[in-house]
Amino acid sequence: MKSLKYFIASFYILITGYIVFFQGTRDHIRNHPLNLIPLRSRIHELRDSSWHQPVLAIKIYANIIGNILLFIPFPIIITWIFPKLSDRLVLLFAAASSIMIEVLQYYFQRGCCDIDDVILNVAGCITGQVLMKWFYKTNFTASGLSL
Repeated sequence: MKSLKYFIASFYILITGYIVFFQGTRDHIRNHPLNLIPLRSRIHELRDSSWHQPVLAIKIYANIIGNILLFIPFPIIITWIFPKLSDRLVLLFAAASSIMIEVLQYYFQRGCCDIDDVILNVAGCITGQVLMKWFYKTNFTASGLSL
C-alpha cells in the first residue's frame, strides 16, 4: 500500500510538472510577465473578454478552474507522505510549492509568474482539504466508526 501511495504521489508530481512547465503554449507567451498584484490580471481578463469572444472567455475560466483543480489532490498526497502534518502546515506547504512553481516559471521563462495562480492553487488545496475531511467523516460515520 505504501509503494502505491508513493507511485501515485510521483505520478501527481510528474503530471503537475508537465502541466505547469511544458503543456500548451508555455513558451509562446511574450515577455513572460510578472504579476505581483493580486487579482489584477484576472479582473482585466474578465473585463476585457466579452460574450462576443466565447473562446477567450472559455480560456480564462479554464485557467481559473485548472489552477484550482491542479491543487485539489495536493493535501491528500502530502498527508499520505507526511501523515503527522497539521492542516495549516499542509496549506503552508501548498503555498510554498505554488510560489516555487511560479518563480521557476519566471526564471526559466515557461509561462507567467502570477500571484493569482498562487491564490488559486491555495484555494485548490483548501478545497482538497475540505473534500478529504468530508470524505473521511462521511465514510467513517456511515460505517459506524468515528474519527
